[in-house]
Amino acid sequence: MLYLLFIPTFVSCTDLHLKTPPFFCFHHLNAYDDPNTDDIIIDMSIYPDSSVINLMRLENLRDTNDVNKHMHLGRARRFRLKNVSNHDKPAVTSTQKAIEEFTLPQKYCIELPTVNPTLYHKPYRFAYGLTKADDGTYTSFSDALVKLDMASSSTEATHKVWHVPNQMPSEPIFVPSPRATGEEGAEVEDESAT
Repeated sequence: MLYLLFIPTFVSCTDLHLKTPPFFCFHHLNAYDDPNTDDIIIDMSIYPDSSVINLMRLENLRDTNDVNKHMHLGRARRFRLKNVSNHDKPAVTSTQKAIEEFTLPQKYCIELPTVNPTLYHKPYRFAYGLTKADDGTYTSFSDALVKLDMASSSTEATHKVWHVPNQMPSEPIFVPSPRATGEEGAEVEDESAT
């Protein structure tokens, strides 16, 4: 269940509970008000449950033999929260269903996501993060960088994965180019390359 708390003034607030299928999340990709509707869009890197925490224990990360200890990274999921951006309501607690618009396939898993910082809390298209080039093989955490096209779940051809064998990238950092004209105008830095 997701919980949203709107505090438009110090006098009243709206508390909204949103029902979802169970999941666990470390990081969200981005969240924003949809400019065409009265909805809120939340993109998250989700796991089926919290068992991923145990898989991140050092002894499990070091165990390259036990397939049950291989950690899968989160899948990008988009939730649409219908008609919740109207904050001029009296203090109310209500429950409604969050709409799951899509969940990207495991081959485009993502963790430690980032977006162009000029688009935090605004409509955006691309998210960058750590991934696994081959989720079926063992790597301690990740072995590649990914660029997800969040405009649609069906645009597989526009997702990109960068992978160098026998190397493990660090968390990507989005550095906007001063000459950028669009959302992609940047360098995605990997600190492990320095």
